[in-house]
Amino acid sequence: MEKGKREKLPEYSTSEGMELALAYLSDPSDVACPHCGPNTMEVVAYLDGERLRSGGVVGSAPKSEYTVVLFCHACHRGAALELSPAHQHSPSPPPA
Repeated sequence: MEKGKREKLPEYSTSEGMELALAYLSDPSDVACPHCGPNTMEVVAYLDGERLRSGGVVGSAPKSEYTVVLFCHACHRGAALELSPAHQHSPSPPPA
């Protein structure tokens, strides 16, 4: 491998993504990379979930509808986890 080039690892699998999401929801300050272990993941951004779905990338506070972007400094992989309440995506029909 050339100096300065990193081996490209595959994206996180669905099960690894779920592991990241559960870890983040349990304790956002202590998310371990499923591949590398603890103390390697960093929250690098919070994005507005609604604007992201329509193609815009706008920073946001981690409130109600947002996407958190995580990055592992060991394997250099990132993950974007949408953490928006389900009812905002598809409203429930009114009760009959």
